[in-house]
Amino acid sequence: MKSSILAVVACVVLAGTPNPACAQTWTPTSAPTNLWYSVASSADGSKLVAVAGGQLSTGPIYTSTNAGADWNPTLAPVLRWTSVASSADGSKLAAVDYSGGIYTSADSGATWSTNSVPANHWLSIASSADGLKLAAVFFGSQIFLSTNGGATWTSNLTAVADLQCVTGSADGSRLVAGNNVGRIGISTNSGAAWVA
Repeated sequence: MKSSILAVVACVVLAGTPNPACAQTWTPTSAPTNLWYSVASSADGSKLVAVAGGQLSTGPIYTSTNAGADWNPTLAPVLRWTSVASSADGSKLAAVDYSGGIYTSADSGATWSTNSVPANHWLSIASSADGLKLAAVFFGSQIFLSTNGGATWTSNLTAVADLQCVTGSADGSRLVAGNNVGRIGISTNSGAAWVA
């Protein structure tokens, strides 16, 4: 116990100097300067997707197929992207637009399609490992769920209002959604029922 406390203290004291025991090395990428809002990764970290824009601006969607060394713009429209999710292999992507839509790609971001969801201020989206189960939230108590990669959607009420974020397990059976006033809702049956 004492040794781990001393290690933390040493890292804090030496924070101004490079210390491999305290930090990782970060390298700038070729991604252009932008108002980046969300990023997602394949399970092995080789395929990345990043969205820009957020609630107050518009931006593109960029992808990388070499762990972030190089980035390329996709053909997705320039919108107010607030969140992006990826399947484990990086082939299926889903992104939410704060202006009102959910977009999905089944070819690693080469092409995108919009889905039949009502216009809302979408804030967060999560994906199962296979990319088929999706969960998306906006600032309310509803969660929208898809079991076919975003082709169709159903909605359900959660036990928490004013949702801001959502995430899930690899198989999509367990979901967690939170708000900005300290509450978290949990589902253990793919969003069918929720407890606060």
